[in-house]
Order: sequence, then C-alpha cells, then structure tokens
Amino acid sequence: MSWRTPVTLIVLLAFVCGAGWYGWRQFMAPIDSNDDPSCVEAKLAKGSRLKAGQVTVNVYNAGTREGLASETLDKMQRRDFRTGVADNAPSRIRVGEVAIFDPRPRSSEVALVRRQLAGPVRMIAKRDIAAGVDVVVGSDFKGMAQGAPTSVRLSRSELACVPGGRSGGG
Repeated sequence: MSWRTPVTLIVLLAFVCGAGWYGWRQFMAPIDSNDDPSCVEAKLAKGSRLKAGQVTVNVYNAGTREGLASETLDKMQRRDFRTGVADNAPSRIRVGEVAIFDPRPRSSEVALVRRQLAGPVRMIAKRDIAAGVDVVVGSDFKGMAQGAPTSVRLSRSELACVPGGRSGGG
C-alpha cells in the first residue's frame, strides 16, 4: 500500500466532514423573513395612488379553523396584493376576529389592507412579524369585505415598502 492512499482518504474524510458541518449550519440557521430585496422603502407623493400590487400582506392564523391564513392570503392575492407569509400566529398572540400588527398603523398601506377585511379590525402598533402588513385572523373572522377598493389616494406623502423601488406617482 502506497502512502498516497491514506493521505487521499484523510483528505476526502476532512472534505466530507467539512461539507456536512457547513450543510448542518445552513440547515439550522434561522430564516431571515425580513430580507425582501424586491421591497424597497420609497417616498410616495401626496395625491398619488397606492395600489394593492405595491403592498405585501402576511396572514397568520390565531384561531382553530385550519387553513384560514392560506385561504385569506389567497383571497388577498386575487385582489392583487403581493403575498407574503401564511402561517400560524406566534403562540403569544390571541385574536378573536382579526387584527393588524404594524409599526405604522395609520399608514396608507395598513388602511388599504384594513378596508379588505369584514367586521371590526383591531389595530396594534407593534413591530412587524414579517416584512409587509401583518394580518392575524382568529376563529371568529368574518371574512373579506365585499367591494373593497384596491387602491387609495394618499392624503399626505409617506414612506411605503414598494416592489423594486418604484415610487407611486399616479
């Protein structure tokens, strides 16, 4: 047996162990849900229109109705909203009907999403669960509002997270 055989085996073993270690670390690393390169903060001018296609919506299920978040997000997508996350709500969140969690609850983005939802909507000024407007639905969620607009005219200039950095000019 030549000296090359054990050296080759050691090099291959080190390579396999290194690749396994790297793969395991990548697999176990947390997913950064706030990384959305297609969403850029842009200043929208007073009087311009904010359209549904410029707003990302995430829906979380805090109730017992299975599939409610996905079903609601699908309906938002049919109204041209950009879809984000559909998942179960974090366990610390309790909602009976529906609530919107957003650091800017008076923004036009939130107002547009709010108009899509039937029944009373609690507005909660908290940091985002994920990038976009976070809607949390509970077991008593009434569904989508009929005939809701898919755009709003801005009464003041404001920052919005829009796709690809396009600012809304009209």
